[in-house]
Amino acid sequence: MHTHGGPLISSTPTVVNLPTVKIAYILDQKCSDEVTYVPHEEQNKMLKRYKDIVGRKPHPDVACTPEQLTALAHVVATHRPPFADFGVWGPHGVRIQKKNSMKGLLMTRDGSFIEAELFGPPSYGQWEECFDVLATGLLMLDIVSRNKIADYKDHIRELAAAYGPKVWHLLYQTDVRCRQEYMHELHQDASMAHVEAVEQAAHSSFQPKRPWDTVFSMAISEGSSKWWTREFERPAQLVLTHIASLDSMLGGDVGLSSSRLLGTAPPHVAQRRPEPPPRAQPGQQRGQQKVKAVKQRSQMHASPDGSLGTNMKGKPLCGGFQNGHCQQVLPNSFVCAATGKMHQCSRCLSGDHGSNFPQACTKDQKAVKTLMKNSHHQNGKGKGKGKGKW
Repeated sequence: MHTHGGPLISSTPTVVNLPTVKIAYILDQKCSDEVTYVPHEEQNKMLKRYKDIVGRKPHPDVACTPEQLTALAHVVATHRPPFADFGVWGPHGVRIQKKNSMKGLLMTRDGSFIEAELFGPPSYGQWEECFDVLATGLLMLDIVSRNKIADYKDHIRELAAAYGPKVWHLLYQTDVRCRQEYMHELHQDASMAHVEAVEQAAHSSFQPKRPWDTVFSMAISEGSSKWWTREFERPAQLVLTHIASLDSMLGGDVGLSSSRLLGTAPPHVAQRRPEPPPRAQPGQQRGQQKVKAVKQRSQMHASPDGSLGTNMKGKPLCGGFQNGHCQQVLPNSFVCAATGKMHQCSRCLSGDHGSNFPQACTKDQKAVKTLMKNSHHQNGKGKGKGKGKW
């Protein structure tokens, strides 16, 4: 029986349900983990670390939300790469969360529903906005040093500037694979090398407590140049020289958003096929083909010595190939790996030799004249149509 005048205090502790974060909505759409928030005191320590490095608190455009910090801290604590899916990660994370909560459902063929996947940034500029927020998180959590973060960003920017927006999808695919897959592979290699070095009492620059700092540096080092060439540079060259289509170089594992404001690529729907243009009359068709053939021949401008500057399709010929100075071509093609020009003889258009290498070509351009004559008389019809790759 309670006889004191004071309030009755229960001895049963109060249970507080801590808020949780779904990683799939914040950091990585393929991750099903759900974790509790990083304590407020820890967030303050992270903010202080950032201010000590940068000299000020994060700008709102690059600041991380508590949810983003929690998700990033969780994947690193569980020995996974600090990968952020830029379909769900970016500036002003609260707005992205709201957008994600409103994303629709797509019906599958069996009648069930799945959530629509959010795709990545459609340009380098929007990629940079997302990466800058990731950089803030990496600094606040002391995962990667500022210089190495900047080096990786510069690497992507230089590739984007060198190859242009036509192959941005391919570059973003490579970036995702690097941060999600290749860095994991590098982490394993570096960890094993460190263990062996310790066993042999040898020096090792690898920091087990800060492994991703080393990995970020390794990912764009000279030792990784073959990986970047295989994953991006060589496929990009094939696309830009029209040897291969962009779609054929994409793996389908990384998508781009058609609009960053919407965030999702619209689901594929059947669209009405546009009406074909009116079919040309026989006389008009022959006239158009004749004009096309004349244009092709006019592009084959020759110098005073009779050497050609382009092939039958108007593609410029490589000058270095003519004297044997240039021998590097893209796989299974006559395309110069350095300039994109054609490795064909400027006298007879053969791909087996240059006009002056290994010896001077003595052909009198009879084959070329025959091609031009056939193009004029056949007007794109008959046995000459479709012959030859170039």
